[in-house]
Amino acid sequence: TTAGCSKGDYCGYCHFDHPMTMLNRRVRKRTRDKIKRRLLEIFNPPVDLEEVHELLQTEAARHIFARTLILSYLENPHNFFI
Repeated sequence: TTAGCSKGDYCGYCHFDHPMTMLNRRVRKRTRDKIKRRLLEIFNPPVDLEEVHELLQTEAARHIFARTLILSYLENPHNFFI
């Protein structure tokens, strides 16, 4: 409801910690393209590694799709955004 759960933090239904999971639904193409564009801008040379690290952390926290792309890049940089 808009008023919230009457049991608060003690509710066993809606207040569990939820692990990060893969996307249950496909992200809109517009959103995917915007995230890809931001990540590509982060990797454009010249790069300051500390700044890149902070920017990637921020992007990963903003959207799970960005986190998925970043993890994919770390696993195989040669297939980045293909």
